[in-house]
Amino acid sequence: NINTMNLVWAFNFTTDTDVGDNPIKLDTFDYQKGILIGSKPFRAKITPRTAKKAEIIECEFLEAVDTLSESEFGLSPEDKEFLVQSQAH
Repeated sequence: NINTMNLVWAFNFTTDTDVGDNPIKLDTFDYQKGILIGSKPFRAKITPRTAKKAEIIECEFLEAVDTLSESEFGLSPEDKEFLVQSQAH
């Protein structure tokens, strides 16, 4: 999938750390129970691979703001504030 490829190109995905900066162990067998199977929520650390890639992501996001705004409804107050701050750049 092209979207997955873009995420792997742009970001490092690692386990999150506790207050002592120790990696939090991820239980890969901890799944939701029921008719639909998926992993339970877990903490992770997602960071841009490089400063240049972070710059590319931000530029592409800012160029897409007008297009994306057409589907922005039902947002939480925090998400609305994030959009206001993003569009101020």
